[in-house]
Amino acid sequence: MSVFGRDQNDVWAPPVARAEGFVLCTAFEAIFKGIFECEWPISDVYAPRKPPLDMLFRVLVEPRAFEVAERHGLTLHACVDATRAVELALRSAAQGKRAVAFVPNDQLHSAMAVVAREGGARSIGEGRAVLVLEDNPYLSSAACPLQSASQLDLPCLAPSTVADLRIAIQDAFRVAQGTERTVALIAHVGLLRSMDTLEVEPNRVLDRVDAALELRRNRRPTRSAEREDPLVIARRLELNQLSAMPSPGEIEPWGMIAMGSCVMAIRHLLEELGLSGRVPLLALSMPHPLDSASLMRLLSRCANVVVLEPRPGVLAREVLQVAEQARRGGEKIAAIWWDRLPSDGALEPVLEMNDATRPSILARKIAHLFSQIRPSLALQDRLAEGVLQTEAIEVPDRGEGIGVSGAMDSLRSIVMEVADQFALRNQDAAQEMRTGIIFENHVAPESDRLVVVETWDRRRFAREGAAAVRQAARDAKPRLIAVCDLGGEDTPEIEQLTRAAIAQDSAATVEIVRGDLNDRPTMRELLRTAALRDGLTVVIGRDGPPPRRDVYLLDRAFAEVDRMGFVPLQRAIWSAEAACDVRSAAPSIMVEKGLERGTNPLKSEFKVEMLADRTGTQFQFHARPLLEQVEVLRTKPPRPEELQPGAPRPAPPRILHANSGRWRAHLSGWRGDPPGLAALALCEAGRSMGYRVQAVSQSIPIGPGRRAWSQVVFTSLDAIATTSATQIPYGEADLVIGLDPVETVRALGPDPFLRVAKSNRTYLVANTGLLDDQVDADDFKAAGELPMAASYTCRVDGVLLMDVANICRRTFLTERLTDLVLLGMAFQQGLIPVSEIALEAAVRRIEGRGYGRCVQAMQYGRVLATERTRLMNLPLGVGETKDRGPEGLARLVRRIDLEISESGFFARRSRGRFRLLMRELLQAMSPLSGTRAGRAARRDAVTGLHRCWLWGGMTYAETYARLLRGLARADSANDGWPLLVYAPLPLAEVMLIRDLVFVATMSTSLEQRRLTRRRLDVRAGRGDRMERRFLNRIEATVFGRFIRLDFRSSDWPAKVIRTLSWMVPLGVRGKLSQRAQRDAVTEMAVRAGAEPERRNSWGAFFARLHESAVDSTLLALDEKSIRALSSEWLSAAEMNADNDNSTLADVKSP
Repeated sequence: MSVFGRDQNDVWAPPVARAEGFVLCTAFEAIFKGIFECEWPISDVYAPRKPPLDMLFRVLVEPRAFEVAERHGLTLHACVDATRAVELALRSAAQGKRAVAFVPNDQLHSAMAVVAREGGARSIGEGRAVLVLEDNPYLSSAACPLQSASQLDLPCLAPSTVADLRIAIQDAFRVAQGTERTVALIAHVGLLRSMDTLEVEPNRVLDRVDAALELRRNRRPTRSAEREDPLVIARRLELNQLSAMPSPGEIEPWGMIAMGSCVMAIRHLLEELGLSGRVPLLALSMPHPLDSASLMRLLSRCANVVVLEPRPGVLAREVLQVAEQARRGGEKIAAIWWDRLPSDGALEPVLEMNDATRPSILARKIAHLFSQIRPSLALQDRLAEGVLQTEAIEVPDRGEGIGVSGAMDSLRSIVMEVADQFALRNQDAAQEMRTGIIFENHVAPESDRLVVVETWDRRRFAREGAAAVRQAARDAKPRLIAVCDLGGEDTPEIEQLTRAAIAQDSAATVEIVRGDLNDRPTMRELLRTAALRDGLTVVIGRDGPPPRRDVYLLDRAFAEVDRMGFVPLQRAIWSAEAACDVRSAAPSIMVEKGLERGTNPLKSEFKVEMLADRTGTQFQFHARPLLEQVEVLRTKPPRPEELQPGAPRPAPPRILHANSGRWRAHLSGWRGDPPGLAALALCEAGRSMGYRVQAVSQSIPIGPGRRAWSQVVFTSLDAIATTSATQIPYGEADLVIGLDPVETVRALGPDPFLRVAKSNRTYLVANTGLLDDQVDADDFKAAGELPMAASYTCRVDGVLLMDVANICRRTFLTERLTDLVLLGMAFQQGLIPVSEIALEAAVRRIEGRGYGRCVQAMQYGRVLATERTRLMNLPLGVGETKDRGPEGLARLVRRIDLEISESGFFARRSRGRFRLLMRELLQAMSPLSGTRAGRAARRDAVTGLHRCWLWGGMTYAETYARLLRGLARADSANDGWPLLVYAPLPLAEVMLIRDLVFVATMSTSLEQRRLTRRRLDVRAGRGDRMERRFLNRIEATVFGRFIRLDFRSSDWPAKVIRTLSWMVPLGVRGKLSQRAQRDAVTEMAVRAGAEPERRNSWGAFFARLHESAVDSTLLALDEKSIRALSSEWLSAAEMNADNDNSTLADVKSP
């Protein structure tokens, strides 16, 4: 039933405030709803504020939800860790209150130690406590909640769905009330990250009559059986359910035992295969204490039984105990399987952690068992076939370089660099004392003095660091402890903890230093200096400011951008030499290179060093602009022209899945609160349409302010009692919306837990452009595989790929709105089965929660989808994207001509000569206009010609043009013009030596200012203001001293140098190595022009140089490397030619 026509304030009230009807609940909202519906008043909830439990605190942010909590006397307490949460919950229970404590999986052992210390959690009086234990097998494989709780003999409940989670709260307190013990409620992490549509009931109302009934109920003694035996309560509540049991005397070949989330997976699988009612199943909602009576009924009527659990072997151990006792009594018991299953004829399937919670993986591992139950099943034909081409794609690990793990990897790499420096120094210094570093499991180097280096993360140091510091302070050997100070605010300050752990008599031997993990040179110097001193040194590595790895701080930094919908103050820092690039790189790559000096690159510094060897020193002087910083201040957000008042709106689309009984969507990458803004808009729009909505998300960080994936399922409310898994099985997604291109590729094939697409079913709407933080070569490679993966796994007529991220940067000045733009595009394609009113109302509600410009982004996505044909046909260029494409050649020529005319009197005098030179060069390269690579080569040639004129005047430009015309005469169309296609870019790069004069000239040029404005979309008519600052470096060697000065300034030093550049002779510009490199390449160009018969060999040589120029590695090659490369290619080509000639001669001979 649709919610339109009803009171919208009541419909979208928080679920905890609803008294009837169907509501969309997260797992934590279901827990609170269960607390408010419970017949016993619950006064306190304790939890640490860390994922995924941080969502618990967002439930009561809504004022109406907070009012409900106040009315029921419920207080939510944020604790520093799970240990304190459990301690406070048990203390509340001892005071006669009822409390709930949440325990993250990685803090399980310390929390359960508190329960053991408190005497096994035996309750006295009316107070009771329930512990909600997160079960995350991948994060904490060694900490099993079921095992830890059963060792303390705590009754355990394991709900399988969000609806069961709500009911389990009251069931847990019923068990706690009857057994007078603390109860453990084990919730799988996938369940805690889920949403579902529930039919709710009224909350408990405590008026005078209810209070009196509560007092009478508390005074009334309970039956001793309920008080002592939890199994009696479990049987009365039907917590453990047997289904499809054979009659006495009959033996089924296979039966199943499942607990928690595995119950939903096996039920979904049996229902999809039509085996419901054919396979005996024992669904355990109370895995401890184990109901041996129900278990024996199953074991005695099956030949084989498979135990399904998230952690194979834990529940199976208790099942085996019951089975062995029965065997010793002479009963015939089924064979029990848990981690290893019977062979399918080729392999012996193995159930790994979490395999039993995913229907697709489970089906492929137990499919051969069902053939014994129904031989005509033909299960293999019903399983989605894998696509080898997509499964073999290599993608980088999620969150690589971000979070605590990424920071620890960076810290370890810096330590290894320092160790390598000491190893090289030991080889050169034969008489000095040699220092070696022992790090992790590496072999100790040969040295006179060894330094032990340890790396710690913040949480581990908070637990074990005090003892390590005390032990190291007593040791006479030098030791270095490097601590990565990352990972939240719930642990003590590392420096304070270190100082508190040091004994007073050892304080003089301990030193504490701090550094920035993002500033690798400074961090290396800190570690090197610390390794040279005796005693203990604690090096604390922090993230920024500004942060670049800490997930919590990055989320806070992006929260303001999400609230406003654009970036009011944009700061970009890159190398000053970037202005000299013939082909401009992407802004994200330029910023990444510019930030290598740390989080404050434009910091002024003055440094003086005494040279160790003063013999032969002479006066040397170097100066150059080092970094450029651009700040853009925006006063108002831009509004797309297509969304201006009076602009026509796109027509509502025709819904393609209007008649489907179930609709599934996968969203690769999301932002905001789980399950993400786009997924939340889908969920609320689906509820408005009257669907049953389910959702699940994976919150692994994959980038700053960005998480992995989320999934949404629409079904009918009539199917609310059906057993349908929330996570999408293999190949059953109707729609994939891809925000992150790498994550989209992962969902189409490489990730065995996803693989959601199928070629005859799935539609794809995805962003192909890399996001700002994706600058690694692995990201480029993986994102480039997206079109190929889509061609194998998605419908041929249902793929819409576009660089939406770059369109959003130019249109909205931020890429954060890409998700909602993609949502609008998918809707306009008719791929989302909701109405226009429902979707727009859902997006407006999200915007009202503090996420700016969501409606504009969704509407703009609809416009893009309408005009997708025009946008998709635009050309591509390096560093540019499909929204505008590179600058056209004719426009480039006109702009260069205009810049020359505005460059001064002497430049205007040579304008005619330069125009003629450019026309002749373009005429010589005119055959290249028919191909994409040829058009790029012509642009490179025109840009290189203009830069050569700026570098050395008309004579230098004529030299560049003469070399290209010579190559044109030697080239041929039959071979694809290899010389003209690949020579212009590397020839320009080596001829444009990046000395002080050229860097100053380009950084102050009109071209660089225009390119910067275009990169950052600065528009004066909108009120944008741009300021440029430079970091300049002066280095001098004089009187045995090395002096370095870094100072900030505007562009006035570069303008002075540019004005005086005519005084510098061309022959002395650049270093000797740079001039030798230039001479080597120009010599090769002359030889190639004089040897037309070897054009293919020379073409291959210049293709190799062209590839190096595109990768920005050409300038790292010296003269010898270039000459060796030319000799290698020419000799290889001549050898192949000789072989071809000999083969031809053999063929012609009789």
